Amino acid sequence: MEDLFQIGIITGTHGLKGEVKVFPTTDDKERFLDLDTVLIDTGKELIEKKVQYCKFFKQFVFVKFEGLDDINDVEKYKRCPLKVTRENAVPLEEDEYYVADLLGLTIVDESGVTIGELVDVIETGANDVYEVKTSDGGHVLLPAIKDCILDVDMDEKIIAIPYNDPTYNYYTDIEQLPEHIFEEIQHFFSVYKDLENKETDVKDFGGPSEAIAVIEKCIANYEKKYGDKK
Repeated sequence: MEDLFQIGIITGTHGLKGEVKVFPTTDDKERFLDLDTVLIDTGKELIEKKVQYCKFFKQFVFVKFEGLDDINDVEKYKRCPLKVTRENAVPLEEDEYYVADLLGLTIVDESGVTIGELVDVIETGANDVYEVKTSDGGHVLLPAIKDCILDVDMDEKIIAIPYNDPTYNYYTDIEQLPEHIFEEIQHFFSVYKDLENKETDVKDFGGPSEAIAVIEKCIANYEKKYGDKK
């Protein structure tokens, strides 16, 4: 398992007295208030620094390290990740996992067939979504809810999902989905760009015929552009 967890990235300096502007990559940026020490990853070494104070501004956290009192002291740390040890990470509740431990896990269905590898965890506000890279190079999005995630085996690095569950595999149209599942899907597409400071407007959902038309159009565009290349 990963022993160091990234909690943010230093994106720049703030003011002239040694403050740095940090973009948090942790689930809860309030955890910066409890930080005593952090590790600055320069790419060549890990530098331990004691946190003097922090304050919040919009999506950023301004952090002041003890002993670094001038802008010239912190300029060199631009674009450096901030990390903490596993011991200093936010404690987990039951059935919670650190993202760093989930990445790279193998996704299998209930019959043991491998679906792919978990490559990203997307925060939506309602629930996380697992991005899975399939063996054929495609990508599948799985909502991290109990209906979709049967089990997580951290020892064997496997996540089991109900890929062939008759509860779900008979649906042929989005209109057949239970209302709560439909609302979760709708919410995901309305907020999944929030971390990029982009707004999305979910106007309507299409059915199978619209989806097939989009897929066929994409295939045609791909073949037109890359069909002659080997």
